[in-house]
Amino acid sequence: MPGLSGIGFAQRIRQEIRSRNPSFNPSIPIIMITSFGTKKCLIAARDAGVDEFLAKPFTTLGVAERIDSAVNMQRPFIVSDNYIGPCRRRKVDPILSGLKRREADRIAVVHEFDLERNLMQGDAQILIDIAGYEAIEETSTEAITRIGEITAARAHKIRDGLLERAAMSLLKYVALATAQGKLEADMVEMHGYAVKQLLDLAGKDLNLSNQVVDSLERAVAKRTRLRAVA
Repeated sequence: MPGLSGIGFAQRIRQEIRSRNPSFNPSIPIIMITSFGTKKCLIAARDAGVDEFLAKPFTTLGVAERIDSAVNMQRPFIVSDNYIGPCRRRKVDPILSGLKRREADRIAVVHEFDLERNLMQGDAQILIDIAGYEAIEETSTEAITRIGEITAARAHKIRDGLLERAAMSLLKYVALATAQGKLEADMVEMHGYAVKQLLDLAGKDLNLSNQVVDSLERAVAKRTRLRAVA
């Protein structure tokens, strides 16, 4: 790729999510195979949003394992000011960590989490209200995108992977639907109600919460596929 490195190419793919009319799916899994298996190269690839990294020489089994991981064990997709790509977090919820955490600190964290959840409830209602209009105009599309980005960031902050997936589902739908035409109100409304339901279910029914997010992702895949065929 004259003039463009593999790292630059990965960054170009991820940055497409900020495009008003994306040419492709910016959250597509990326597997990088390189001759430079250094720690510096690995860190650069991760910062660029690469899902899996494989250094030469490699085996077919190694490639198959990376593909299986990228496709079947996808992590939540993150969109922030400094990073776009699969979630890298491995740590547990800060509320539960640290035997010597001061009680005041724990209460402050809980209050902060409650605030973030209340803000997400409000944004979800805005999505539902926007979907009630006769048509979703360009300005509304921008507002929906912004809500998706903010919700993803807030969900990431409180370590709620399912809420983050729901927000990324919305962003994925907006990106694909605007490329194919206009947003459909029922899909926007579905995401608004899904976020509200996930907030209500938090810590109560993990199986149902997973079903909510799975249904969202299937609906986006089906609707955008049908529109592409039409």
